[in-house]
Amino acid sequence: MIHKIASTIYKVSLETITDICISANYDNVLESKDYVIHDNYLYILNFQLLDELIIAEKLTTTEIENIGELLEKRKDLAERYLKDNKLKLANKYGNKLSVNRFWRYKIIEGNKVVEKYAIPASTIKGVLKSGFLYYFLNNVEYTYTRDKKGHLNLKELDANITTSLYSNNYHAKNYNEFYKNLNNTNIFKNQFSIYEAKQKNDNIEFEKKADISEVLNSSDKVFFKNIICSDLILKNGDPIIKKVDRISRKNNKYGPSQYYELIQTGSNFIGNIKFLNHMPHDSISKKLWLTLISIFYNDFKQSEIGLVDICIEGLRKYSKLLIETEMKYFSEKLIKLNQKSNFNFYSKLLDMHKKGDIIIKIGKSGIMAKSFMVFDSKNIKLKDNFAPYTINIDDCNKAPIGWVRLKIEELKDK
Repeated sequence: MIHKIASTIYKVSLETITDICISANYDNVLESKDYVIHDNYLYILNFQLLDELIIAEKLTTTEIENIGELLEKRKDLAERYLKDNKLKLANKYGNKLSVNRFWRYKIIEGNKVVEKYAIPASTIKGVLKSGFLYYFLNNVEYTYTRDKKGHLNLKELDANITTSLYSNNYHAKNYNEFYKNLNNTNIFKNQFSIYEAKQKNDNIEFEKKADISEVLNSSDKVFFKNIICSDLILKNGDPIIKKVDRISRKNNKYGPSQYYELIQTGSNFIGNIKFLNHMPHDSISKKLWLTLISIFYNDFKQSEIGLVDICIEGLRKYSKLLIETEMKYFSEKLIKLNQKSNFNFYSKLLDMHKKGDIIIKIGKSGIMAKSFMVFDSKNIKLKDNFAPYTINIDDCNKAPIGWVRLKIEELKDK
């Protein structure tokens, strides 16, 4: 008999609250030599399409050698041959700089290779793995410095992990080391269950194994092998190129402007997460199956909760801290930039969070969204120089980029 691996499917939907940029392709940066601009459109110099242009228009050797200059002069040629490779510009920008592109994947439609916009599965899995830590994380205290130019350097951190059974402190030099150290500790041993699969007649039965030390030696690898994320595909919304300004909360100076291909506010991405309830751990034994993560609450009554559910709750916990921290340091600056005394961007985010939504920042959204800084209540409360001095905003809406609303819902069998 073939034992069918049980699985739980979660629908994932992501809505952009502000413009976002996730850049991970090998060709994620367009240099000035890679495109020409006409009016409010940027035309990418695709070599396959340029071959069609060269043959069809019977270009001379000189024109071929200077094809970029030719296309800058001839909008008609750019539109005729590069119309499927053009991107909209939010404004008529007076300079040609590098452009950070959004992540794409390629498919074949008919006889054409077509690019589709998506958020890669690796990004979603990274978000879930962070949510797993946030669930157990109680408090963090960073050791940090600032150099003469004011750049923040997070040197070390002390973190407190709290569960109903444990309260332990961990020291690490950075986020990655903390995660690695945590995975090699015994903190979760009594909270996870491993079962051995045994064939009995025509059925598969599972017998609980007491010693799971080896399996838990690297918990993130074991647990997250059970999670398969799809890319989140852009279902509605359009890309646009905007100038992104780095503004300071300390003064009126701007950092160097950058140009991003952004997916705009109100766009939607759709995908799914599959959680395999039974997955063999090859390095131990093919008969060992990780089935359930059992969390013991203070009343010591066992409650079975799925790994994805832990991640969701951890992300909700983190959402509130992230919103409140950014609001504390940047709301006043954004009110001035928008010239609106009733600018209530962060209040709206908190209202979304109160409804149970996961509100986070992804992509090129700054160090605060990629560290444990928001868990450092002591430094946030007492030291003004702890939080980042700068934040990235788009030049049109004057809003911080990267904010999204994430919904992860289990699909129930009908």
